[in-house]
Amino acid sequence: MTDQELKENCSFILSTEMMSGMLKELTPEQLTIFDEMIKRK
Repeated sequence: MTDQELKENCSFILSTEMMSGMLKELTPEQLTIFDEMIKRK
């Protein structure tokens, strides 16, 4: 694995963990809004 591939993999993992943490803090109403926004894209 090249340094660039390692950097990209780590970046993806950190981004996923960050999103997971943020989603845990949302209320059910906020989750609904988030889901609708994701579906539109």
